[in-house]
Amino acid sequence: FATPIAIGSSWDPVLYGRVGTALAKELRALGQNLNLGPTLNVIRHPLGGRNWESFSEDPYLISQLIVPFVKAQQAHGIISGPKHFVANNQEKHRFDINNSVDERALREIYLQGFKAAVVEGGALNIMCAYNRINGIQACEHKRLLTDILRKDWGFKGFVLSDFARAMHSTVPSALAGMNVEMYSTKFYGENLVNAVTQKMVTENVVDELLGQKLRAMIKVGMFDGLHNYPRSVVHQKSHQDIALEVAQKSPILLKNSVNLLPLNLKKYESIAVIGPNAK
Repeated sequence: FATPIAIGSSWDPVLYGRVGTALAKELRALGQNLNLGPTLNVIRHPLGGRNWESFSEDPYLISQLIVPFVKAQQAHGIISGPKHFVANNQEKHRFDINNSVDERALREIYLQGFKAAVVEGGALNIMCAYNRINGIQACEHKRLLTDILRKDWGFKGFVLSDFARAMHSTVPSALAGMNVEMYSTKFYGENLVNAVTQKMVTENVVDELLGQKLRAMIKVGMFDGLHNYPRSVVHQKSHQDIALEVAQKSPILLKNSVNLLPLNLKKYESIAVIGPNAK
């Protein structure tokens, strides 16, 4: 399928819901049950290294696209995990940068897509980011992970850390509501057992963190053998047709001053396709 920024350029939430269904069926056919995405970070700067992986600079458009996608994925057995929560909008110093965001910008720009994913879409996973927000690491940010995500929005799923370097602590992360450390157990695992033994974290906290993950797994039928699809659905014709439709709807013509389009096939005998994806 086309990149998320191309999906955003289609301005078609219904089409993205169909993409979500097709992707979910193919993921299940390949034995998967969690989609680490999509990326809901707002495109804020032209040099953002992963702008292509996001939808738009418009929080409203992001909010409209994510809801049907999450619903489609989870209706077919795939836990949807929007990322990176939150204000993760550029790559330079991404492991240690502190993003200072005031309350209005946080609510109106950076959180809006995630809120729609959870409140309207029912997303069962959220990935917390590498960066800090107003001085606090995203994966130990209790106000974001518990007060806003769970209490304000009613989030019923689990929080997963971004890959390898997003977690920086055991006790603050657990008390903030961070469920699963990806991909190893540098701070959880034995360290979390020790924190419980030393009474820095109660067993009730661990039970709740585990219960939230199990509820998400139950919700999509992982323990009931639901939503199984044969490998023949992977790249099947109907899915290729959806991919083609996205590709056809995503290009945006910014200027056509010399009437280059539509192409005059009598005038132009060949077209050069240039760049790393030309093949």
